Amino acid sequence: MNSSFSSLDWFIFLVYFVILAGSSYLFSRTKIDSSRDYFSASNSMPMFGVSISILATSQSAATFLGVPEFSYAHNFTLLGFYFSSLLGVLFVAKYFVPKFYDIKALTVYELL
Repeated sequence: MNSSFSSLDWFIFLVYFVILAGSSYLFSRTKIDSSRDYFSASNSMPMFGVSISILATSQSAATFLGVPEFSYAHNFTLLGFYFSSLLGVLFVAKYFVPKFYDIKALTVYELL
């Protein structure tokens, strides 16, 4: 089978794999006592990290490819929507995430 990867492509792939394996090893040294600790990081995540995680789960790779294409072809309405979602995520991180931490909730449904 003929590969279309160049030597540079394989090198980048190898560097990525080494970084991924190394960071996995470093972060896995923390003792996890329960599945609740695993899913909530024992409520030790900083608010900035939580807000970035919320933003990342609400926007997909299709968003990063589709919104600029749509904006270029039509108008900038979707681009404004996604910039405003960043403000929404910061609001959630400031006001809702502390409530999640206070009552040890994992999901929005537990908070409600």
